[in-house]
Amino acid sequence: RGLDVAVRNANDGISIAQTAEGAMNETTNILQRMRDLSLQSANGSNSKAERVAIQEEVTALNDELNRIAETTSFGGNKLLNGTHGAKSFQIGADNGEAVMLELKDMRSDNKMMGGVSYQAESGKGKDWNVAEGKNDLKINLTDSYGQEQEINISAKAGDDIEELATYINGQTDLV
Repeated sequence: RGLDVAVRNANDGISIAQTAEGAMNETTNILQRMRDLSLQSANGSNSKAERVAIQEEVTALNDELNRIAETTSFGGNKLLNGTHGAKSFQIGADNGEAVMLELKDMRSDNKMMGGVSYQAESGKGKDWNVAEGKNDLKINLTDSYGQEQEINISAKAGDDIEELATYINGQTDLV
């Protein structure tokens, strides 16, 4: 009788893992699409309208990532929004014959997933460029977790805003 319960417990654990895996496979597809869009956006031939459309799709995909994390569940328990934690499944007839399954927060805004966002308080127009003799750009900011951050970028005189964005993306992983 104890072995029958252990088999049911093991099957429940397998089903939970398969449900989470299915959601994470879809998440992988979304992340791949976001990567493709970022490469497409980096193409210098895109118009502003095309870049706006690309960003709108990225935003929609990000929302979908969070929807998957918030709604993936098994037996009424959320699996990928950080509330599942570690669970033990008794899979043997004897005490201590158990396996652990830990599922973490998969939301895109989770700091452990690299989800940090920034809001610019003021900015420069698109006609702005780096002044002569000013080759280093230092950006001080506070991230969404209240942590002070500093970004140092090497630029060339005459570089415009779009070139600086390319430098920032290529020289740091903060943004």
